[in-house]
Amino acid sequence: MSVGEVADLLVVCTGNIARSPFAASLLEHEARRRLGDDGPVRVHSAGVHGLEGQSAVEEMRREAAGRGLDLERHRGTATTSRVVEGADLIITMTETQRRRVTELAPVARTRTFTLKELARLTERCDEVPSDLPPRERLRRLAEAAHRARPQLPPPAGAEDIADPYGGTRDGYRRCAAEIEQLVRRVSPQLFGDGRERSRPEQPGE
Repeated sequence: MSVGEVADLLVVCTGNIARSPFAASLLEHEARRRLGDDGPVRVHSAGVHGLEGQSAVEEMRREAAGRGLDLERHRGTATTSRVVEGADLIITMTETQRRRVTELAPVARTRTFTLKELARLTERCDEVPSDLPPRERLRRLAEAAHRARPQLPPPAGAEDIADPYGGTRDGYRRCAAEIEQLVRRVSPQLFGDGRERSRPEQPGE
């Protein structure tokens, strides 16, 4: 399979050691669950002030492990214009990060959303055909969500996920639960309902 056929989904936060690696691991899991292990989707993460080479914080590694996910090998990386320009869809944790991403790569403005914004828009924007290849699906979804922006005004408050870094254990739990809930909301639109898979669903999946 050529690189051009692989859907590229980038998740961005500040340091790339808490929110974005956790969200990316959940999205990766959903992609594999819905499309199979060989589904042509790449999910990766970075930080607008990425802490290069640093491990994910212990509290978020615990949250991931409690959901059957592994962040032990994650290492922080910085967001670059090249990485952004190569992504079909960019998901940020805050509106400030979204602005920073689009400053790095203005061409990505129409395909960059906060996770909360994406969940809100995709639930009410035009349906994306279910038979599209994953990369085309992500691109069409980004286009539909961007077109919906003027018709679906945002709420009064910022569509942000608060940074738990340096806070309490409960803060990490709340952050992880919020991200998980939002990922569940957007995954059917991002990756389909699972009918594309060649093998049947197994109990507990």
